[in-house]
Amino acid sequence: MRNSSDIPQFTIYSALATFDELFGVRIKESSFDEWAGIASKKVGKNVRNIKLHQLVKEDGSVTLPCRAFTIRAVSINLHNFTQWGADEASGNIKELTPGEYTFDTSPGITVPGEYVDFTMIDEYTLQVDPRLAGFRVYILLKEIITDGDGEVLYTEKQIEAIAYYVAYIMTQRDIFAGKHPSMDLQTILTLANQKISQAKSPTYITDNQMDAILNVKTSFGRKSFNKDYKSE
Repeated sequence: MRNSSDIPQFTIYSALATFDELFGVRIKESSFDEWAGIASKKVGKNVRNIKLHQLVKEDGSVTLPCRAFTIRAVSINLHNFTQWGADEASGNIKELTPGEYTFDTSPGITVPGEYVDFTMIDEYTLQVDPRLAGFRVYILLKEIITDGDGEVLYTEKQIEAIAYYVAYIMTQRDIFAGKHPSMDLQTILTLANQKISQAKSPTYITDNQMDAILNVKTSFGRKSFNKDYKSE
């Protein structure tokens, strides 16, 4: 079962409250914005796989209904190759409804049809050949998980890691300014790095991981992992 601390549900400003709670130090919101921005790059963003079927505009641009972290592939299916999606009840292949916005985390996903050259203009726009205007292209991308206002969402562990790294940056700035820091620089850096590592590691075991553990076999008194050993 997934731990609640691994669910992205907090905006970065939650780290400001966490920082105040952990260290009892008030900092300006403008300073926090700058330092939290640096810290968030260390922590990373939460992403998920998305597949889209979007219309190409007259100028060759394609508007995305989500905030893209990276575009994995774009294709066009002019010859009715096999479409995405499978009816789990019958096993039959079915076509996605145009414009359908679906999540997909299955491995080895490929786009139907022929690959299309593209340029990612920004997080919400990509550019393809204008001659494809009026057609729909298939897009595989990694979406940044955000709230309804487009703000990036972080997990509880990431928020804590950001707060610790902000404390490290603040301590470093105090030392450079000739002030006596309230915390030891090396100590807070060590703690910040530990929190960042923890934030990048899930606290739950997936079904596949559990299956792999349960598949550990014992043969002739020797344990093996996903392998069978033969006696010589």
